Amino acid sequence: INDYKNVGVWSVMNEKIEWEQQLNIYAWLVETVKKMPVTKLAIIAIIRDWNRRDAQTRQGYPQCQVETIPVNLWSMEEREQFIRDRIHVQSEALFAMETNDVLPLCTPAEMWEKPTMYAVKKEGGVRAKSVHAEKEEAEVALEKAGKGFILEVREGGRTRCENFCPVSEFCDQYKAYL
Repeated sequence: INDYKNVGVWSVMNEKIEWEQQLNIYAWLVETVKKMPVTKLAIIAIIRDWNRRDAQTRQGYPQCQVETIPVNLWSMEEREQFIRDRIHVQSEALFAMETNDVLPLCTPAEMWEKPTMYAVKKEGGVRAKSVHAEKEEAEVALEKAGKGFILEVREGGRTRCENFCPVSEFCDQYKAYL
């Protein structure tokens, strides 16, 4: 099974577990419904923001605008367990909604949550000298860097909630986060 995706270069350079999950669901469907064996899974990534110069100079950068990314094929048991788990989560949410109970919370992974990071940068510079998860750690690095350096706060966020969730405006968890 090949899945064609129009993506940004970041998606190709960083592992996306969602792709593995999606293609393994497809594999389960093909083997269960069509009774056809699946032996290989892959993403055919068409990289919309690919840059020839970055391909020559940046380590780990895709070497061409179209990349084939092999995807791990799970055993039938793993696929079925994953699907059962997802159905269970969705069923719990539906039951909670129908009984006016509190909806189950999304996990950080489900929200594509990124933490706030702290970058030590040369004043007027573009790239960070160092990036830190803890403000205190960044402040120590800033002091060591000396004069002419600043601390830039790179706000975290919940990318899926902010940009892709169709119900985020109604979501109590997201409202509390905001």
